[in-house]
Amino acid sequence: MEWYYTNAKKQNGPISLQDLLYKISVGELNGNDYAWREGLEDWQPISNIPELQITSKSAGAGPPPVPYHSINPPQGMSAKSHTSGLAIASLCLGIGSIILCGIILGIPAVICGHLALGEIKRSQPKLEGKTMAVIGLITGYLSILASVGMIFFFLLLGNAAILGFDQREDVGPEMMHEQLQVGCFYQQTLSRDRIAMHGDRVMHDVLHNEC
Repeated sequence: MEWYYTNAKKQNGPISLQDLLYKISVGELNGNDYAWREGLEDWQPISNIPELQITSKSAGAGPPPVPYHSINPPQGMSAKSHTSGLAIASLCLGIGSIILCGIILGIPAVICGHLALGEIKRSQPKLEGKTMAVIGLITGYLSILASVGMIFFFLLLGNAAILGFDQREDVGPEMMHEQLQVGCFYQQTLSRDRIAMHGDRVMHDVLHNEC
């Protein structure tokens, strides 16, 4: 309900009942000032209005009450803030992906990190957790790069092993042919040596008999 009041013979208003009570309590208005609201026949002294009489008599007896509607957080302070759940998830997944070196955890860490940054940017009041989201993004990307690098390394290693095996298969018959030729040459040389030795022995026996 809206109230009107007079102060220094000047009409003011409309204001709420709480604002009017506040002005009375701090001494801006006293019992000799007049007030009016819809439902009253005419302007009446504040001291004669039952709704304002108790507050008027008790003015100055203690600290003035603060109207409930004017209570705001002090300058520089805000209501209790909350941390983004996506930022926490991104941080946990990112650290887990680094420890396990797993791309499976790295991808969700990156997704949650980007979603958390967007949520924090749009939130009113601001959510906390931007640092956690950034750390989750960094660790997630690092684990993805490490996993991709390991996959390429093992692919190259396997390809090199396959190429080496194929080369051994291609060179194998040639090496076997060369070894066969060397073996034949060795056997021929050994046979000639044996024949020569046998011939010398025969000549020796003939000479011995003649003597």
